[in-house]
Amino acid sequence: MFKPPSDLADYYAVVAPSTIDSEFMIRPSKADGVYLWEGNKKYIDFDASVATVPLGHKHPLVNEAIFRQLDTVDSVECSARPPKFFITVANREYEISPEALGRKLLDSIFPNENARVIYGVTGAEGVNIAVKFLLYQRPRRRRFIAFEGAFHGRKGYALDLTLSKAEQKRYYPTSGITVLHLPLPKKLEDVERIKNMLARYPLDEVNAIFVEAIQGEGGIEVFDTKLWHMLAPILEKNKIAIVADEIQCGIGRTGSMWGFQLIDIHPDIVVAGKGLANGTPISVVAYKRKLEKKLLTNGWDAGTFPGHPTALAAGTITFSIIQEEKTHEHILEMSKYLSHKLEFAIPKKYDGENHYCVLKGAGLMQGIEFRNFDDTPDPKTREIVLRAMKNWGILTIPCGHSSINPTIRLLPPYLIQKEHIDKLINCLCEIFSSLEK
Repeated sequence: MFKPPSDLADYYAVVAPSTIDSEFMIRPSKADGVYLWEGNKKYIDFDASVATVPLGHKHPLVNEAIFRQLDTVDSVECSARPPKFFITVANREYEISPEALGRKLLDSIFPNENARVIYGVTGAEGVNIAVKFLLYQRPRRRRFIAFEGAFHGRKGYALDLTLSKAEQKRYYPTSGITVLHLPLPKKLEDVERIKNMLARYPLDEVNAIFVEAIQGEGGIEVFDTKLWHMLAPILEKNKIAIVADEIQCGIGRTGSMWGFQLIDIHPDIVVAGKGLANGTPISVVAYKRKLEKKLLTNGWDAGTFPGHPTALAAGTITFSIIQEEKTHEHILEMSKYLSHKLEFAIPKKYDGENHYCVLKGAGLMQGIEFRNFDDTPDPKTREIVLRAMKNWGILTIPCGHSSINPTIRLLPPYLIQKEHIDKLINCLCEIFSSLEK
């Protein structure tokens, strides 16, 4: 029986357990920039609250946009009363409307393409909308493809596509679609195995493939560009739509605006969320109009809060800031600095230690995988390091599977500075040094 720690007893008496072990939880009492506080204890939020605040906590321009939005149009039922108004932030006027933010996104995702957007609130909802749309357009194709280690959400169709951890699926029946999970290819032999699997599968019944350019929950696993190019012709030949899940790896996180650009994937549908409105809940499904064989009718999909004015205002400002050249340059500079520093901080296999680490990822989406010297996974050391990092005042979370690829993910806010990275590196050096004593 689950027994909560004493300092969280009141919380668990009212709120059901969620995703993370209680020993890695904190109760934030204040947030600002890259920092979180729990009482008087100050932490660097080195995963941007799981990539939801790419511009950091309480970004002044995002907050200003929300305040001005609330003073103009506070809340409306968005499907029947889609808002359209103007606010001025930092002496610049912005249109706040579903179509204004939609145009910004489509110009970035599908430039020069005939495309549209559908709004949601959460990432899982966005994935469910994408599947629902595909089933509506091609109802005879009820099969889908995803990858081992994939995480697309914990509800409905999204959970069918997810294959990260057993607990996420326990006691939950499938939602009516069939999903083939392929190995995430890391070498040529994997592609040949996938080709053999697909040769035995009725590809004419497959509607779409869901792909994360970099798996977040799955362990910061990067999809290899060359291996994707070997799979792409099979998808095209069988008219299998490509859905890029950009919920965690999109919106500048990898150094490209979208993760699929990094891998040279050419998607038909893109699902975005998490950091799109810097902490305000929003998700967006962008799709090419060529997929719309059947016209969508009123009532096909709707909700009270998708396209909410607060999310539109925060999303418009957030996306505009991330699109700026100086933001992109800073992401690239900090990601290079982080990668370089990590190389000197982690134990390598050839060092002759009892354990070693593997660095993975791209941009400001990086991971440290823990392995024993005999190449077996080393979740025990990962947990020790995570606890020590928290004691040092550095917050992040685990990812990957404990018995396959135990990893610590690093998803810092884009305003991270070298001094913050240096503190992380000093922390890791001290921790790894103490482990060998």
